[in-house]
Amino acid sequence: MVDFSGDIQIKAPTPEGTEERYGPDWEEPKKEQILTAGYGLRTRANSKIRLLLTNGTLITLSPESQAKILTYFQEPITASDRTFEQTTAEISPSMVKLELSLGEMIVETKKLNKSSSFDIHSPIAVAGIRGTAFRLRADDNGQALDVIRGQVDCQQGRGRVTSVIGGQANTATKGRISDPDDIAADAGAQIEQVCASLGKEVGGRTVSELSKAHNSANSPMDIEIGAEGFEAALRAKIRLPRGEILQQDYDRVGFVDANKRLTSANIKDIRFVQRLRNLTHISLVQQPISDLSPLSTRSDVKEVTLNDLIKVTSIQPLESMTYLERLRLEGDMPALRKAELTLSKLVGLKTLIVQDLS
Repeated sequence: MVDFSGDIQIKAPTPEGTEERYGPDWEEPKKEQILTAGYGLRTRANSKIRLLLTNGTLITLSPESQAKILTYFQEPITASDRTFEQTTAEISPSMVKLELSLGEMIVETKKLNKSSSFDIHSPIAVAGIRGTAFRLRADDNGQALDVIRGQVDCQQGRGRVTSVIGGQANTATKGRISDPDDIAADAGAQIEQVCASLGKEVGGRTVSELSKAHNSANSPMDIEIGAEGFEAALRAKIRLPRGEILQQDYDRVGFVDANKRLTSANIKDIRFVQRLRNLTHISLVQQPISDLSPLSTRSDVKEVTLNDLIKVTSIQPLESMTYLERLRLEGDMPALRKAELTLSKLVGLKTLIVQDLS
């Protein structure tokens, strides 16, 4: 969040497993506060919020508006001293979905990567953006779109796509999207002024600053596996009940805990860890696992806890975990009594705890 003025409020994401009505309350934001997927924003009369997304997009939420960040995924950013003003293309590929349920939003994006997507959902239609500057107004009865640069594609459900290009405008109501027409004479100047003002404000910020904000907003996720397994736990965490889980989602996982005593987890294999490229900690307690070989693909893991894995016959796969710093072996694992050969190869190991290997 770059700045704000007047009476504005934000609402933090509702924790997974909690009904919306029992979620966080609306509250006043802080300047430069980092907002993530799930945050809601609203403005009263004579108020506005200005945002800089880490992919390089500028957003101004106008007075008497309400919006929400539905989805925000972005690939890692390569830090550099290049400024925002010097940047013409998207900082790194991303997938963004916003909701404008009421009011007005003015947006300017950098040229998006071919693999990126940027959609804004209103009560009436979905606007798909491909590197552009535009204004979208919406409420329950209709929406109005003015585009000054680039292209925005409008669609209702599975209906036809209506493309609106720079210098054009269109409207939409339930069941109908109008054909593009010339933009109003004063609309272009108004949108340009808003975009230029925010662009000037953030022009000196560097890609390194955006990288730092991106990393802060995407701290590693802790996944606590329950009775339904790893995928169900991940879907709950990222609020994706169905559809494809993207590699970006797997990359956000830093810690995995499967503990039958606490969560009724009952996983028979751990092949899912092969997709967790940023996994650093894993804890497996009382699981019917016999094969630890998938761990050999995760050399960057720093901490492993194995407890009461009675079917495991060898911890030899741990030999490949060159950055392993802490290893805890506990409980009923009689097959691991002679683990000296493997342990001697863990040259980075700083802490070893071995208790009651019956």
